[in-house]
Amino acid sequence: MIAACIHITYVICLIIYINKTFLEKQATWVDNLDDEGVVTSRVRISPEADIEWLLILGTCLLYPLVYDTRQACKQGVDYLADVWNYMDMIHLSLGYLNLIFQKFVGTWELPSKITMIIVTVVCLLKTFFFMRIVKSFSYIVTMIISVVADLKVFMLFFFILIIMFSMIFNVIAPNPAAEYRHVGLFWGNVLTTLRLSLGDFDFGVLEE
Repeated sequence: MIAACIHITYVICLIIYINKTFLEKQATWVDNLDDEGVVTSRVRISPEADIEWLLILGTCLLYPLVYDTRQACKQGVDYLADVWNYMDMIHLSLGYLNLIFQKFVGTWELPSKITMIIVTVVCLLKTFFFMRIVKSFSYIVTMIISVVADLKVFMLFFFILIIMFSMIFNVIAPNPAAEYRHVGLFWGNVLTTLRLSLGDFDFGVLEE
């Protein structure tokens, strides 16, 4: 229960930090000029990280760090036999790595954003883990874990369908949409097919 309360505090602080950093603040742009005063490129400067909230997040990670370290020392090699312990290690390592990236790499830089996204997903899984403490939540959490485990075969089947139907769109026409300009025509049609399968009936690719 102590670990669960500290985790809930960590999640709440993480939500507040994300809102302050990515919603309330704005990045600034600096123009690089050549000798003639012509703009050659623009550099984005990320908003400054809030040190106080980073310290709070780091403090919330101290209890699980001490607890899991003691548990690993007691169990030895057997500590690695439990899958949830790997989740704890990822949670702690990426949690502190996220704090370092936010401070020294830049809040809006790509490595920082990717790390923050993974940390958020891991926090979701840890929240599900702690929800099992409450009996009324335990059944549904167990059901969700079982369903996700059983979806492996379906997801493989679904992925094959998406790829093959995207091949059909490759034959009909490439998707020149600007939103796919960084992933290429192949993955553009894969994403188009995926969106169609989820109910986004945009047939703009067929207009030509």
